[in-house]
Amino acid sequence: MKIPALLVTCLYLWGLASAGSSSSLLELAKSRALATASTAVAAKSGLRAGQVAVASQKDAALQAEAAAAVAAGARASADQTASLTEESATVQSKAAAKAKAAEEAAAAAANAELEAKSVAESASSAAREAAASVKASAAAAAALASSKEAVVSSARSAAEATARNEVAVLIAELDKKSREIDASLSATARAAAKASSRNSETAVIGSNIDLPQGVIVEPSPSPLPLPLPKPKPTPLPLLRPKPSPLPLSTESSIEISAETSAEVNAETKSHVSIKTGDKRSD
Repeated sequence: MKIPALLVTCLYLWGLASAGSSSSLLELAKSRALATASTAVAAKSGLRAGQVAVASQKDAALQAEAAAAVAAGARASADQTASLTEESATVQSKAAAKAKAAEEAAAAAANAELEAKSVAESASSAAREAAASVKASAAAAAALASSKEAVVSSARSAAEATARNEVAVLIAELDKKSREIDASLSATARAAAKASSRNSETAVIGSNIDLPQGVIVEPSPSPLPLPLPKPKPTPLPLLRPKPSPLPLSTESSIEISAETSAEVNAETKSHVSIKTGDKRSD
């Protein structure tokens, strides 16, 4: 732009300088200057148009680049939107699956709660039945213990009665035998006394054979045998009951009571036999 302006200025000054020589040259110069000026103006306008075109092209390029960037952003946003849509779809499917699983878990929990309630009710009923059975077994055990005590006491009383009867029979036999022994001893004593009196009489007669009449010598009488002392009755020892464990059933209690009565009878018989042997030895 500076070169045509300088050229126009130089031509204008040269035209002014040469204006005084001739008017034709001046007109020619003016026409040339005008043509040059118009050319310069056209060139300037063309330059400006070119600059405007270049600027518009630059703007168009910038706009195209911006449009391309916008399109790329739109594509990226579209891709992102698609990915987000896919992610949202997956999240929705996962949420739906979780919701379904939660519903199933809630249904399972409700069923489990119902089952737990039924199990608790059955357990409570079983506990009640167990408590009732325990009470019944406790009552049966108490009844069994009382029956066992009654059987043991009856067995003891029966054994004591039997032992007393046996002891009474043995004492009666011992009394009878002692009376028989006393009777035999008294008979022997009487016989001995008679024999001693006869012996004394014969001794007196024999001693008085060679003596003169009117003199009688009596021998000293022999001492009579002392009677045997009677055996003193000894008191029977009291039998102490032995503690026995609780039976498991009525049969075991009856067996235990029978064994206890047998032991009591055996002990009583052993005591009675020992005492009888002592009395017989006396």
